[in-house]
Amino acid sequence: MPMKISISSLQGTFMSGASLCALAACLTALTSCGAGTAAAISGGGGDSSGGNAPPSMSGFTVLDPKLPTQARVRFVLSDPEANPANVEIFYQAPGQAAERLTQVGSNPAALATSSAGIEYELPWNFAAEPALPDDAQFIDDVQVFAQVEGGQQEIVLGANAASIGLGNDAPVITDVDEPSGEGAGIVLVEFTVADTSNDVVSIEVKYDIVGDAPDAGWQLARPAGEETTPLLAIRDVVVDKNGTDLRFFWDTNVDLAELERDVRVRFTAVDPVAVGDGAVSAVFRVDNNEEPIATVSDLLVLNSDERAGIPISYTVRDEESDEVQVVFQWRHLDESFPPLPDTPAEIHLILADPIQRQALHICSEYPTWVEGRLVPVDATSVRLPELATTASSILAQGIVGREIEILRPPNVLTPMASKWSSNPLDHPVAALPIGDGIEALVLDRAGSGAWRLRQIDLATGVVTRAIANSATGEPSAMCFATDERSVLIATDFAGAWQVSRVDLATGARSPLIADQGTTESGQIRGIASLGSHAALITVASSLVRVDWSPAASPTVAIVLDGLATPCGVVVDPLDVNRIYLAERDAVTDDGVGQILSIRLDALEVLPIVAKSVTV
Repeated sequence: MPMKISISSLQGTFMSGASLCALAACLTALTSCGAGTAAAISGGGGDSSGGNAPPSMSGFTVLDPKLPTQARVRFVLSDPEANPANVEIFYQAPGQAAERLTQVGSNPAALATSSAGIEYELPWNFAAEPALPDDAQFIDDVQVFAQVEGGQQEIVLGANAASIGLGNDAPVITDVDEPSGEGAGIVLVEFTVADTSNDVVSIEVKYDIVGDAPDAGWQLARPAGEETTPLLAIRDVVVDKNGTDLRFFWDTNVDLAELERDVRVRFTAVDPVAVGDGAVSAVFRVDNNEEPIATVSDLLVLNSDERAGIPISYTVRDEESDEVQVVFQWRHLDESFPPLPDTPAEIHLILADPIQRQALHICSEYPTWVEGRLVPVDATSVRLPELATTASSILAQGIVGREIEILRPPNVLTPMASKWSSNPLDHPVAALPIGDGIEALVLDRAGSGAWRLRQIDLATGVVTRAIANSATGEPSAMCFATDERSVLIATDFAGAWQVSRVDLATGARSPLIADQGTTESGQIRGIASLGSHAALITVASSLVRVDWSPAASPTVAIVLDGLATPCGVVVDPLDVNRIYLAERDAVTDDGVGQILSIRLDALEVLPIVAKSVTV
């Protein structure tokens, strides 16, 4: 049995300069030799005429050639008389001259032998060789071979030479082909993966729901037919360097059960050594949500009193018990119903536009409230004159048990807390009205470096719901997120700002983006949402856009600078490319302060002409 020796440092030299020159001249032609062919190599010594048998080498190979920290050159040296053998090892990259290995210790070296053979493994940091890539990227058809002084002067693959691929490149995924239309149930996504060294590759598959609040980020996707969700959805596939087409069948019945969402899928390839960059599909829609069904009664009861209100009896059913909004249309007998858009977002835009509502024959809900004057009679009684005239219709429905909402006088600003029996607020920073404005979300400074978000009855000051609290910094601004199911909260901690999202249903807080030091320092004075992954903020003298998309690193970009103390900022609800910005210290002909109208797509800035009124 051969003896095995691992060597990190070898000693000894051999070969004259003339022999090396002859060797290099012959090695240049080595790559053209096929397996099993031999090339003559000039060498000195090894004369066996006196009865001394020459040394020999066998089992030559390079182990673990993907990583320079693990690669080893292995061979067996034999000699019948167990005489030391002088060994020199070379490598030759395609199209280049042969070079002596410099990263295997001493080379050449005198090595011990035995009649049975001694096995050697020499650690080889091939990335440090001058003719090989220093980043250990893959290079194919590298010839590695050895010469034993006095031994066989031929190059034989497997005996004293090996032809290998050195290094490794991460696998690359391209051509992600998502469904062209709406997907449902088992969704097929195709892609191509290539690996320069034809490795065995596994694939991680994750999905992201676009615009979800709070943002859940990338989640593992369930392959069809699996009982659980594995870390690697596709496992141990041999891929070609020119690309192998693969398919992933996604079980959205599990991951998006009873949901209709815009999603994207990310594929990440993993070979035995490296992890490739993720390849992300375009956004596509998965609809596992059954459409709601509305049934209208056959009989529409017409009111004979001509109050312009027609009761409509209808039933709505939804398999997932989702919240449903019903839109009614009307038409003349000789015409068809005007078509409506296919998406809820487009329909919501139409409902907010009186002109489009009229053009598309959308029914307006008959008001269940009336307005009028309130005349006090005594401490517990009031007179409502309009009940005898313009508001008479409400009498038919009965007024017992109805609420009277007393509005504050216009253009008169008075502290609300002065009418409360107790004030639950410490230092309110921002307030957002809920619904008809009877209650509001209030962001309150709860102490040094702490804040709390609560829902408050504005008439009484009673806290109807405590939503969230945190000790992550001084609060400075707040706005509704685009979906209005969460809010964006700006805070300041030790002079650095941060933006977080708070889910209104659960109170869960998700940090989104923090000060990167690329803008002026200061607190955020105003914030406005630009969708699920972006917002505008005002800091110091700048209007800044912040983005926190899961597919890329967070970014902070100045939109406008040199402004006169920009404060509040809002997005036009009918035009997402137009915003309105308050400049607190801008000097105008009417005094100090103005509101700017800004188009984000063209950076067009115009002041809004308004008359200042002192109240």
